[in-house]
Amino acid sequence: MNKKTMVEEYCINVIKPIFPDNVDIKPLTSDNIVLQINWLLNTDKSDPNKRSKTIVFTIPKDCIEDFGPKIGARLVPFVQNLLSQFNPEDGTSSDISDPIERWIFYP
Repeated sequence: MNKKTMVEEYCINVIKPIFPDNVDIKPLTSDNIVLQINWLLNTDKSDPNKRSKTIVFTIPKDCIEDFGPKIGARLVPFVQNLLSQFNPEDGTSSDISDPIERWIFYP
């Protein structure tokens, strides 16, 4: 297993508990670590499949090589801070493409 894959798996395992239980985290193909994150909102009975705005979370490739315990320790507070400011509602229905919010992790 290469370093990028190990860091990617670590990041998913560490940040997943921060999000709602039904979060969907998908790695995207890139030189960076890029995770697409969204979840069912369960806030609109007339639209039960409505999902949150999509977060595209990126860890640049230069951070991957230096990734270690000190950088890893900064990951959770970074995501918690952004999530506390994040409004998952986008005002659109489930049949319209979700807006995207981009988060870039620079430790």
